[in-house]
Amino acid sequence: MKIVHIFINIAYTVLRLYWKIFKPKTYGVRMLIYNKDHVLLIKQTYGDKNLLLIPGGGYSPKKEEPLEAILREVKEELSANVEQVEKIGIYTTTAEGKYDTVTLFSGTVTGTPELHLQRLEVSKAFWRDYKTALADPNLSNVARQAITTHFKK
Repeated sequence: MKIVHIFINIAYTVLRLYWKIFKPKTYGVRMLIYNKDHVLLIKQTYGDKNLLLIPGGGYSPKKEEPLEAILREVKEELSANVEQVEKIGIYTTTAEGKYDTVTLFSGTVTGTPELHLQRLEVSKAFWRDYKTALADPNLSNVARQAITTHFKK
């Protein structure tokens, strides 16, 4: 498994270089999964491993809709089913050198589900009170946007 993670990190580094040079337009989806006042945060196995993210990933608008993509990503990364899914916004960023349009969703899970992480991409998943999450300097901008949008209702 260690060799696979080394390969993933090398591939990610090459991909980031490609993004910085060619600045492609990409599409992503992210979901704020919440349970009352707690949010589910993840750490990835590649890139900035200290960055606190919300689950999600990339997709092709020619192949699937954003809702289909986020449900697929959450199932792949966490083996979780979410309920009460709603679109909460669209976030654009050039932080990685590409022009990325990310559709944000929120959804909930009932009880305390057992998560089965897809270890190639997700190294850790944990619940955190949303106010504590917002105070963490390692919280990603897209996670901060989703948490702020969802809890200001």
